Amino acid sequence: TTAKSGGQFWIPNNRLMREHGVEDPRAELLRYTARLAYPHLYDPTGQTLGLPEGAYELLCAFYDGAAEALDRLSEMGAVFPVLDMETPSYHADLDEDVAPYGRSLMPAGKPKDRSEGTGGEVLVNGMEVAARKRDVPVLLEHRVAAVVRNELGEVIGVEAQFRHRTVLIRAHRGIVFCSGGFLHDPDLRT
Repeated sequence: TTAKSGGQFWIPNNRLMREHGVEDPRAELLRYTARLAYPHLYDPTGQTLGLPEGAYELLCAFYDGAAEALDRLSEMGAVFPVLDMETPSYHADLDEDVAPYGRSLMPAGKPKDRSEGTGGEVLVNGMEVAARKRDVPVLLEHRVAAVVRNELGEVIGVEAQFRHRTVLIRAHRGIVFCSGGFLHDPDLRT
């Protein structure tokens, strides 16, 4: 799906927007994303904005870590982000969106080992090239059934279905899994 897309990605408080003088305050971004992601729960006066604590913490983690992750992926040569100051955020008219421009980024730069296709192809291929250069396994057709946690609650692996087998995959430094179908399963969505 990503390969067929334009490849635009949305990263709050990213380095490129800050270099252009665009501020993206945490509190406002959290209100904006809480309102859009959980409109039926959103309460701007609540400590967790009306969200269950886990959902609120997920939004916080996205704000706190997305820009750093993008910088690291850029350093690795996995992505070459270009600031899109022409495309506003969805629902940029909401009061909570104090930075309607700057979070939208596009993949750019096409080194010789990248395709010349859509932005989505460039994005996916860049990630794959960077992963393979570092001997990171790229496993296709593995359905993530559950994350495996240690006694501290830290994710240390995943349980995946591959054909008719259950496969346990241990993480040494982290796991990235890209999956669809979560909207159809309330437990996975949670």
